[in-house]
Amino acid sequence: MVQQVLMIREKREQVGRQIERKEREIRARRERKKREREATQLEEASGWPQQQEAITGPWCVCSNEGLEVGLVSS
Repeated sequence: MVQQVLMIREKREQVGRQIERKEREIRARRERKKREREATQLEEASGWPQQQEAITGPWCVCSNEGLEVGLVSS
């Protein structure tokens, strides 16, 4: 009986260690993906000003009134 209780306890501890290991792996994987995503976003953001084109001239022609509408400067 004592031997059986010890075996059950050992099995539970072993399962607990396996669960903890898997949880650590999952957290590490999520953290790695988060860092990769942030690095990609930072890289994209650093290139953004070069990708931006200047807006010149009217950007909309209103067909109802025949008026050109541009950006309003403050």
